[in-house]
Amino acid sequence: IAVSNYKDSLRNLQYAAKDVRDLASTFAQIYKTDLRVDTLIDKKATRENILALRNELMKTTVNDMVIIS
Repeated sequence: IAVSNYKDSLRNLQYAAKDVRDLASTFAQIYKTDLRVDTLIDKKATRENILALRNELMKTTVNDMVIIS
């Protein structure tokens, strides 16, 4: 989850969205199989989408590796 662009532009961050994209790309290179990456960036980082992602996380088991950033 990363937000770089806010309604109040004084709160904008330069690298938040880029960093999460880079992190997702790195994980895709390391864990080539059995990988699911969900990124909620800028306008997609809504309460509704975050809660939907939470519901998906609730389906994980002790054998799953979950990284939240």
